[in-house]
Amino acid sequence: MGFSLSRAVLRRGLATFALAASALSAASSVQAQGQERWELNAGHEVCVVGLGAEPVLPGISRVNVVGACGGALRNLAGYSVERDGHTIMFYAISGGTPTQVARVDLEQPGVYVGMIGDGDGLTMVQQGMQQTGPGPSAGPRTCVPYYGTSECAAPQDLGVPASTNQFAYEVWLQPVVNLNLRAMPGLDGAKMGSVERICVQADECRPQTDGAIWCSMMMGSVPVWFLKQDRAAVYAKVPDACG
Repeated sequence: MGFSLSRAVLRRGLATFALAASALSAASSVQAQGQERWELNAGHEVCVVGLGAEPVLPGISRVNVVGACGGALRNLAGYSVERDGHTIMFYAISGGTPTQVARVDLEQPGVYVGMIGDGDGLTMVQQGMQQTGPGPSAGPRTCVPYYGTSECAAPQDLGVPASTNQFAYEVWLQPVVNLNLRAMPGLDGAKMGSVERICVQADECRPQTDGAIWCSMMMGSVPVWFLKQDRAAVYAKVPDACG
């Protein structure tokens, strides 16, 4: 009799445990469904984040990192949505102060492209969607902004800048963000250094098939390239004055 009672108690206990486990799984599923999951791809760094609605600072909501993000993305803590959803800013937060670490702009539904603060390209794709290349956006793009702002770039800062030398191509440009210098035009070019927000003299600006414009300058005796503009933003402008 005692043995039969013990088995009955055990069966009830297992049933209770199974019910609790099922409830916990359902709750986790509902929580996951209530938050958009996105894959951030910075080339050598890939991570998944959840964009929640919980505010961490005025105008900034919490980023929940699934697993871990490395490199310049390792301190992601918050995000903000700008320009009616066409732009997403990512922030690190220290002592209640936000620092922008990346920006992406809508390329097509479910796909954003942009840059991390160190100049590397960044793609953000909503999980469950495939990036198929340029396509119609979710709304009209009214302007191409300067990187890190919502200010529309001036007409003289769009496209290949006009040369200031009638005998050879030459133009002064000023980055609006620290930019990587690469051995060839393209984000796959080897990094050769970086340039800060100072005036630089470009001796060539070359448009690419993906809509990007890369300009070359000399680093000592070595020609290097920096990204002036892409579909998402303008990274270097024609300054009012240099020197």
